[in-house]
Amino acid sequence: MVGMRASNFIRNALEATNKVIKYDGTFRERHVISRFLVIAANIINNWSIERDPSSINAKPFSVEPPICLNLWTSAYQWAKTTKDVVCLQNDVFKQYYIPARNLEFISQADLNKYIKKNGQPSTSSKRFLIFGRS
Repeated sequence: MVGMRASNFIRNALEATNKVIKYDGTFRERHVISRFLVIAANIINNWSIERDPSSINAKPFSVEPPICLNLWTSAYQWAKTTKDVVCLQNDVFKQYYIPARNLEFISQADLNKYIKKNGQPSTSSKRFLIFGRS
């Protein structure tokens, strides 16, 4: 879990909500807007009833993802490190390389070897790349 970003938690929560709407509310069918609005109102009404704090079986509503103390501590320790971040820039995007594990910097030779092996990412790539010494 240490490698996960906060946006992953948000995305997973949104996808879970989307799944509930599709399967429980609309039964994966397309509806005209008037019918959809009735279904949406029913979904909201049911959620309100399910999450009513005065109910014995209330579903708790979370406003932030649960992050354990161990993860907070690991993130803080990583943020305090003095790693040398390399930024390569062209006309389209900036690419950041951060040394993995206990490495403090990335040598130019290692960086060139990594780029030669993996190539430049496409302009639509929004994923994190992992760099480690081979």
